[in-house]
Amino acid sequence: RFSNAVFYNTPLIAGIFQLNATVASKEANNGPAIVGRGTTLAPQFAANSTAAVVPYSLSATATTGPFAAYAAYERNAVDTKLWSVGASFKPIPDLKLMGSYQKQDQEESVLINPDTKAWLIGANYTIGPGLIRAGYGQKTPDNALGSPTIAKTKQVSVGYDYNLSARTYLYVDAARKKITPTTTFNFYSLGIHHNF
Repeated sequence: RFSNAVFYNTPLIAGIFQLNATVASKEANNGPAIVGRGTTLAPQFAANSTAAVVPYSLSATATTGPFAAYAAYERNAVDTKLWSVGASFKPIPDLKLMGSYQKQDQEESVLINPDTKAWLIGANYTIGPGLIRAGYGQKTPDNALGSPTIAKTKQVSVGYDYNLSARTYLYVDAARKKITPTTTFNFYSLGIHHNF
């Protein structure tokens, strides 16, 4: 997600580990003004201005047999920091179990609810040319509403992919998102995906 960046991936270490690094240029990328700790007339990060920090990311992955895991850290141009860890396990060839946890720190640019924590669990199951997907996750707090008392956001989703070829598949998805005890949204999607 970084513009004007340099990426480096190490070769596999011991056939299991790989390290990845990204460093980007110090610029605003034509982004909008961010008031943050500033004011509307003097925003902390003005639009089209030089950003305060150099964006970068670091990650490490490990894969051995049916088990895989990763850990990652990222800091963007407005000093938002994101930590993330995740793992997957395949108890049988057709079933993949997954989980992840992340924390986002926006203390340098957001006054209300600067910390967001999220986790999810999911599973994929292959049946012939198709793939069944299911997941459940929570996020707290959801800073988008800007309320210091907002409850956890919860979402459950299911989906099905049907492979037409090695590069093309049909998909159908359904999800239910609950923001407060009285606010729930349902999402549905149907489409075709093709890799060129």
